[in-house]
Amino acid sequence: MTTARLTARTFDALCGVDLEQVYLQGKEEVLRGRAFRILLAHADTVPKLEQLAFEGEPGLEGWTTEELLEISNRFRLLSSPENEIRLYRQCHDDVFRAAARVREFYILALNRTGRPAEAIQGALAIIAAGGHNALIWGMLGESYSALMIFAEQLDAALQSADTGHSSTLTSIDPLLANRLQSYFPELGVDDLSPALATKLRQENLLAADRIFRQGFRETGTSFCGLGWMLRTIDRLIDLTAAFNQVYQYVSMQASPVAGDAARLRAAAEALDACERELDAQADLVAIALELQGGSESLDYWTHAGTVQLTVIRANSSTVLQSNLVRAN
Repeated sequence: MTTARLTARTFDALCGVDLEQVYLQGKEEVLRGRAFRILLAHADTVPKLEQLAFEGEPGLEGWTTEELLEISNRFRLLSSPENEIRLYRQCHDDVFRAAARVREFYILALNRTGRPAEAIQGALAIIAAGGHNALIWGMLGESYSALMIFAEQLDAALQSADTGHSSTLTSIDPLLANRLQSYFPELGVDDLSPALATKLRQENLLAADRIFRQGFRETGTSFCGLGWMLRTIDRLIDLTAAFNQVYQYVSMQASPVAGDAARLRAAAEALDACERELDAQADLVAIALELQGGSESLDYWTHAGTVQLTVIRANSSTVLQSNLVRAN
């Protein structure tokens, strides 16, 4: 297969050129396209596609932009995000790397392979360049959510172990320690403590909540709205725990202590405000789902979103069952 980069012709470009050369170029393009389709059809497994994409004689430099797009799509269909990342990073085709959809799927692949810190950098770069959309906002929110969940795992591991002064995360949970750089590259295992893990969880919960909220306000899509709701539920759980802690402390006092009533009232007000916010979110997301087609939509994700909203709202099993039927 030739490695030449063939360019499209316009009517203006055809003036004064050799039409025989144009014909031959078009013929070569057709033959190349057919040959590529045959090769791609035979690369029906990840190892075969890896060999085709990376190990052929011309290497990545031998593929056109359109062919790189097809290869990337095929890696995605074969559920190989690692190779999507490899293709994006190793190829030198600036047009391919600058394509909006390619950059978006690259960030998605980073999230899928447990590299949210890199995904955040990529998503923020796209947003800074003005290329943000619902998918970017949603993926950025998912990245911060992944950091939040990982911080929860760190906290649980550190809390359940007697770390002392000589133990580190490496000795407590080597798997978590190996993943640390993909989530918090600025930290070392010796820096961790339960207090820091709790702080990281709270910071990234608030960041994910803020990103999903902003994404929903800018795009009005259920993807961001449902993410916003899930993070609000996390905040509601935290506020419930905080209220119970204050209530138990106050209840145990033999006599009233100055400020206890005010603290209890403040905790109750914060909890009520979060509950009202969650109710309002449910109404907004329901509207978003209707604008996306509602029960008549042909999009799987609209029906999946309806199922998720039904579960969050704790609707009856009959309503949930009817939504599950549409999602299938």
